[in-house]
Amino acid sequence: MSLRTEQVEAVERLGGQELVALGEIGPAAAQAIPDIEPLLEDRDQEVRAAAADALMKIRREAIDE
Repeated sequence: MSLRTEQVEAVERLGGQELVALGEIGPAAAQAIPDIEPLLEDRDQEVRAAAADALMKIRREAIDE
């Protein structure tokens, strides 16, 4: 299993709290964006909302810098 595969699997297991943490990290978490985006379609509403919020914070802070 490649490191990339392991990272994708780890992000797929993310819940709301982990996504909030990524959002708080801000632009430094930008490399996780491609892995977070699919969570916008997760069947769990909490995960979808947390993913959207994390992406907004990561991207907004990157633009502000």
